[in-house]
Amino acid sequence: MLKVPEMDIGFAVNARSIKANENFRKMKEVIKEMIDSFGRTKIRYTVMVIGDEPVMEISFSDVFPSDMDLKRQLDTLSIPTG
Repeated sequence: MLKVPEMDIGFAVNARSIKANENFRKMKEVIKEMIDSFGRTKIRYTVMVIGDEPVMEISFSDVFPSDMDLKRQLDTLSIPTG
C-alpha cells in the first residue's frame, strides 16, 4: 500500500482556452485518476474554474463521504457560460 502524506492539492482549470471543452474534460479525468490513486482521506482537493471570473467549485473545506461522492461532484462541473 502506498503511504500518502497529508496534503492539500489545488487545481485551476482554464475554461477559456481554444480547446476548452476538451481540456476541461481531460482535467476532470486527471483529477479523478488522482482520487483513484491517492483517495481523499489524507489529501484535500480544491478545484477552481477560471472563466470570465474564477469560481471555486470544490473547496478544501468541502467534505465528501466517499471518493465516489467527490468524483460525482467533479462530474457536475461545467464550463461557465457568459
